Amino acid sequence: DGLVYVGVIAYTYKGSMNDGTEIVIKEGTQIIADGAFSGCTGLTSITIPSSMTIIGRGAFSDCSGLKKL
Repeated sequence: DGLVYVGVIAYTYKGSMNDGTEIVIKEGTQIIADGAFSGCTGLTSITIPSSMTIIGRGAFSDCSGLKKL
């Protein structure tokens, strides 16, 4: 379970996510793929590195628990 990377892309979250999940995307990641966290209702916080250049369409759609970027 966890965040799946493809090169410099945060591609998707694999597996189940518990309520209150906080994710730190690793430095050097440049892209969050379209829909990468879509439907991850347990996600409450995500830290995005300064290397990020693109956040894909719907990357956080239906993340009803997300409170902090």
